[in-house]
Amino acid sequence: MLAKKVKVTCTNGENFSLKLPKPATISSFYAFSMHKAGSSLLEKMLSEVCNKFSIPVINPHTQAWQSGISTGFIGPDLENALLPVGYAYLGFRHLFPLGMKTDLQTPNKLLLVRDPRDMLTSMYFSHKHSHTKPRKLGSARKLMSDNRNSATTKDINDFAIENAHHYANLFSGYKKHLLSQPNTKIYRYEDIIFDKEAWLISMMEFYDFFSHYPERKLLKQAKKISTNNDIHPIRENPNKHIRQVAPGNYTKHLSPDTVRVLNSELADFLNHFNYS
Repeated sequence: MLAKKVKVTCTNGENFSLKLPKPATISSFYAFSMHKAGSSLLEKMLSEVCNKFSIPVINPHTQAWQSGISTGFIGPDLENALLPVGYAYLGFRHLFPLGMKTDLQTPNKLLLVRDPRDMLTSMYFSHKHSHTKPRKLGSARKLMSDNRNSATTKDINDFAIENAHHYANLFSGYKKHLLSQPNTKIYRYEDIIFDKEAWLISMMEFYDFFSHYPERKLLKQAKKISTNNDIHPIRENPNKHIRQVAPGNYTKHLSPDTVRVLNSELADFLNHFNYS
C-alpha cells in the first residue's frame, strides 16, 4: 500500500488531513484516555516505541489540534482513516464521533483513567497557566481562550464544580461504548505513574508486540523510554505542563465542601474505577 492522505471534514465545516504511511504487519490498535489523565505521557511513550519498530502512528486529535480545530468537532468520516492492520491509533482524549461504523470489538484497545478530582485540579492549572494556543486560527484557539478566561476568573473550587460534568460525560460515553467491548484493557494513572517501565511492557504485551518483534529489543526500549519519561517534579509548579505527578493532589487545593459535591456528581466514575 502506498502512502495516502485522508481528508477529515468536521461537523463545523473545518477540515484536516491524516497521512497514512505504508502499514506495518501488526494488527492496528488504539489508546484512549481523558484530558489530564496522563494522556500526553501515554501518547509519547507509545509513539516512541512504535517509531523504534516502524509502526506508523496516527493521531487524529493531535493533527486536528495542530490544524486549529477543536477535537470535539471531528466528524464521522474519520473512519476512512481507521484501518484494521498496520497502524497505532493514539491520542484519543474522548471517544470516536458517534455514528461511525468502525469495528471496536476486534482490535486491542486500552483506556487510561485517573481520579477525576485530580483531573479537575490539573485542568484548572493547565487552563490558567500552561496550555498554549494552537498557532492556526480556528475553533481550537477560541476554545483555549474561553478556557483560559474561565480558569482565570474563577476560584478553583467553583471551577471544579462547574466542570465536573465534563468527566461525568466522558465516563458515561466510555462506559456505554467501550468498557463493555472485548479486548479492552484499563489502566489507572495511580497504578502506573511510579513504575513506567512495567506499564510500558504491559502495554507492549497487550498489543502483541512480543509476537512480532524481538523480546530483547523490546525490553531494551521499554527501559530506555520509561527512564527518559520518568519525570517527578521536586516542587509543584503551576506554570509547567507537568505540574506535579503525585496522586491525591486535589486534597491540597479543593475544599472539603467541594470534594463532597464532586463525590456525589462523579459517584459512578469513582465507584467504577475504585476511587471511592
